[in-house]
Amino acid sequence: MQYLFKDWPHLSQVFKKASRILLLADFDGTLASIVDRPELAEMSLKMRMLLANLAEKPHFTVGILSGRSLSDLKKKAGIEGIAYAGNHGFEIETSNDVYVHPKALGISKFLNEVGDELKTSLSSFKGVFVENKGLTLSIHYRLAPLEDVPKINKIFSNTVGHCLEKSILKKTVGKKVLELRPPIDWNKGSAILWLIEKLGLKNELPIYLGDDKTDEDAFCVLKNKGISIFVGEPLISSKAAYYLRDTLEVEDFLEKLGALFIK
Repeated sequence: MQYLFKDWPHLSQVFKKASRILLLADFDGTLASIVDRPELAEMSLKMRMLLANLAEKPHFTVGILSGRSLSDLKKKAGIEGIAYAGNHGFEIETSNDVYVHPKALGISKFLNEVGDELKTSLSSFKGVFVENKGLTLSIHYRLAPLEDVPKINKIFSNTVGHCLEKSILKKTVGKKVLELRPPIDWNKGSAILWLIEKLGLKNELPIYLGDDKTDEDAFCVLKNKGISIFVGEPLISSKAAYYLRDTLEVEDFLEKLGALFIK
């Protein structure tokens, strides 16, 4: 994994030679800093303006992918004319299409039942809250005391174990969050491939920025096909080719990228 700005002389030429660029990014931890509660996360005005300006350039197609629900993501980002993929890609919206993975549509019943059980069984723990996003469910424990985390994980496993064993739901793990999603081989990488196919972007250079484990699927899809950028201190385990340290450096990158296409 290489520091992106160290390779900027080379990358800038790659970007300028591309016929078009598909610019995609995660939201939390990439476009907006990680905060204690997800509803408090905000994108900076500068970040929003940079993305909006790139979206207006004929050279770019812009999109945001997130574990948030589609409606929440659109509200948080507030940028018109771009693509959105919520719930890790299970629901996608472009300027002329809305897609929900058909095999995820019947999952809400199970998420409601399990969500209610988890709210009850985890109610005694401070700093833990359950977020039902319709097609996926998250258990956030960022504010929980460190000594409680093993107990939280055990209760989670005991509560949802039967759903996992029967492949009714699938478990994934993020930064201080446990997640349940449909038991389908579909993720952010799948969403990127769907967007490329649906929007006819096979000849565009794809760029993806992300900071979490769920972004690794996107990095894998772009291996040898695009530019993958991890946001945070470099991880040996990440499949990304490049890294930026934080959201401020993401802003710097977007600014530099846009400057390459000023006429």
